Amino acid sequence: MAEQTNIFGMLNAEDKLDGTNYPMWAYMMRHVLVAKQLWDIVIGSDERPASSSSPNSPSPSGTTDADNASSSTQLPTSSQLKWDGKDAQAHALIALSVKRHIVPHIRSCTTSKSAWDVLKNLYAQRNEARVAMLKRQLEETRMQEGESMDAFLTKIKDFKEQLLNIDEVISDKQLVSKVLAALPDSYQGFATTIRLLTRGKESFNFDELISLLLQEFQSRANRDVLNSGDQAFATSSKFKGQQGRKQSNLSSKGNDASTFHDARCLLFSHAKRAKCRICHGFHMLRYCLNIVLNNQ
Repeated sequence: MAEQTNIFGMLNAEDKLDGTNYPMWAYMMRHVLVAKQLWDIVIGSDERPASSSSPNSPSPSGTTDADNASSSTQLPTSSQLKWDGKDAQAHALIALSVKRHIVPHIRSCTTSKSAWDVLKNLYAQRNEARVAMLKRQLEETRMQEGESMDAFLTKIKDFKEQLLNIDEVISDKQLVSKVLAALPDSYQGFATTIRLLTRGKESFNFDELISLLLQEFQSRANRDVLNSGDQAFATSSKFKGQQGRKQSNLSSKGNDASTFHDARCLLFSHAKRAKCRICHGFHMLRYCLNIVLNNQ
């Protein structure tokens, strides 16, 4: 019981078949059935064992062919019972992995193979209109400036898988050309370099381009972080430099004022109060008391 619960846990509610997600549903269900060793029964490579009694074998004494047929139908062999159990389990997994509005399509199916084939014919059959729609959507897909490279490439790969599931193969050369053309303007220099390097090379595949694009995206992201740090440091240094120059200007003005003050003091104080040669005091000669008194 625990094992069965784990298998059902492999599918989330949004992964159930709703008619629009067949490629993803079929991919996941295939692996669920493989994990349970039921896939060979679903695709028909492991058929129900035949009855042990052969139609050409002689009938036991006293019995008719009708009696033998009835006995064979009512009493399946052990190998048949084992196969029937595995087929019923696979059938249940398929039935429980679809949305309710899908169930009527497989309600009359008696085996897991018939249920799988019905769903495949309904939702995975080649449809020219669907092929055209998917190709148009793929062609119109563009990577926007600032969009994650991984998200953009996931969209491209999803279209590729959907087309593959309806037998429409998109070559690697077509995908490479499409992706390079869909890159934003900031990547066109990189795209031109890739075109020049791969010109005439048939071996360059889509997976190699994915690897190069993811590396380039990460490299640009790292450069943006470093540039942001350098810009912040430059702004901080510029601010500190401006503050330093202001302080220097204030200090210079202070020194100039001090020098002017000292010169003024020398001119109007010490110069006017020179040492008197008469009384040897510090005043101008005409203010000397000895001269004044003598004059009187």
